[in-house]
Amino acid sequence: MNGDNQRYLIINADDFGMCHGANTAVQRMISDGVITSTSIMPVCPWFEEAADFLRSSPDVDAGVHLTFTSEWKMYRWGALSREDSLLDEKGFMYSANAELQTGASDSAVADEIGRQIARVKAAGINITNIDNHMGSLYGLETGRSFLPIVLETCSELGLPFRLPRYFPEERTRLMSEQQLSAFRQLIGFADMKGVRLLDHLIEYPFHILPEETYDGFVESLIRQIADLKEGVSEIYIHPSVECDEIKAVNPSWEKRVWE
Repeated sequence: MNGDNQRYLIINADDFGMCHGANTAVQRMISDGVITSTSIMPVCPWFEEAADFLRSSPDVDAGVHLTFTSEWKMYRWGALSREDSLLDEKGFMYSANAELQTGASDSAVADEIGRQIARVKAAGINITNIDNHMGSLYGLETGRSFLPIVLETCSELGLPFRLPRYFPEERTRLMSEQQLSAFRQLIGFADMKGVRLLDHLIEYPFHILPEETYDGFVESLIRQIADLKEGVSEIYIHPSVECDEIKAVNPSWEKRVWE
């Protein structure tokens, strides 16, 4: 930010299109003016409802939430391309990041990225950014990253990607020198390709911690916002209304209702 000491915050609602409960919450937050940014999941069953809302809300920043994992035990989805290397033995996307990173081919990932972006465009949505569900393409679990493919795509489309230039100290302490080196190379590659990036990504546990309360959760978010570093920061949330659907899908459904 050129040393101007300015701090900017993006609050983005991920998982738009995942289920009706999530859609209801995101639409309510946007309509109430609480957030102006969301990311849509092109492969999920409630995509059409989310897409219909975004078509009628052209001022909303709409990102493509590139989805390559299907993490819920009883609520699953597949890939648009149906490429075998992207799917588990039941024909759904893998449940875990490591499974994707060891099982998928580069060509299948590239094809699926193109299909997911094309579906969002075909729905009449103006795409303003790209991000990735569960960080499955980052390669943090196995060291095999698909981000060069993603960054090439972002460069071609002139879109920013959710990759922070700086990790918090508590995360970098857990990363090996090899991981840190690979991360720095990705930042350099993004700069070379002209892909705009975040400065900081604010994360927190998406399950309820022992003894955690709603008031404590709110206080922790307020502290993180008060302590924003210079530059552009993003908080990504996963809101849902309380309903039987989200309770059946997510064992930590209360955290999504808190969000």
